[in-house]
Amino acid sequence: MGKYPNQETTKMLKDIIGDSGEEKVLRYEALSALGKQGQVENLSLIKPSLTSNDVYERGAAINALGGFDPQTVVPLYRQALRDGMWRNRVGVLKVVSEKKLLGLEDAVMFTAEEDPEKPVRTEALRTLAVLDGANSWQMMERLFKDSKTGDEIRGLIAELLITKHFVQSKEII
Repeated sequence: MGKYPNQETTKMLKDIIGDSGEEKVLRYEALSALGKQGQVENLSLIKPSLTSNDVYERGAAINALGGFDPQTVVPLYRQALRDGMWRNRVGVLKVVSEKKLLGLEDAVMFTAEEDPEKPVRTEALRTLAVLDGANSWQMMERLFKDSKTGDEIRGLIAELLITKHFVQSKEII
């Protein structure tokens, strides 16, 4: 349904998403199908699900954003990085990394330093290495040198530095 958009299909998907009595899994799949269509007008149907009380619906909405032009949905990914479920935040970071969304470097840096969940901070650091921005590396260097940074995070930063910037890593490590 998502691969072949037309007015009838979109209307049916919209009806499914809008019917709170509908089977939840069906609503999640409808969100996914709308995302696969990648039509900007469908964003208005997906946006409300990004703030749903249902953690799985929020996750489905975040995944649905992947079908759109990445630059169009940067503000929505920024919002999703504050999702209450850590797995959803990790999912956003993987998309940011995969699509190399440089416009989110500042938000990913904040997440790497401030997120309360270690898996999210770890994924944020990996994402920053992929984005490969100068500010990201400066932040990682600062974290590496900070005695408050745990050994696991310092080890990951060292690995990322050696992998991406071998010569400069010698001076830091």
